[in-house]
Amino acid sequence: MLAGQDLHPIGWAWFVAVVAMSGSMYFSDVVGFVPCLFCWYQRIAMYPIVFVLGMGLLYKDPTVWRFALPLPLVGVALSLYHVALQYQPSLEIVSCGTGVSCSARYMAVFGFVSIPVMSAAAFLLISALLLTVRTVQRGGGGDSSPVASPDA
Repeated sequence: MLAGQDLHPIGWAWFVAVVAMSGSMYFSDVVGFVPCLFCWYQRIAMYPIVFVLGMGLLYKDPTVWRFALPLPLVGVALSLYHVALQYQPSLEIVSCGTGVSCSARYMAVFGFVSIPVMSAAAFLLISALLLTVRTVQRGGGGDSSPVASPDA
């Protein structure tokens, strides 16, 4: 992966983005769920993450987090607003148009895990992984001094 590490956070973030993208395509193309306006906005934020992080992995560039991080941050804001709309439709600021209502829930695993909740979880996880890379790059990965031997 990057810098000789086997399990790099950018690789994991890319994997989460691929799973999220594949899941959204499965729900719309195989299951037949019609995406609402906010689902499309979340897709617009998620799909490029796959390609941006994929290029970072391909070129072994750990600074790719700088280009990728705005996407999941915007995505998590969109998905949390979408979750709020599902529980409180009166919060609708932007009309969802003539298609599927943004407050409709196609599924509710365990009674509360809807598709926007899954999207928010993916965006939060990707953000956390990219922020981990940022912290390590900026020297926040811990004490850089060598560990003293017990007999010293």
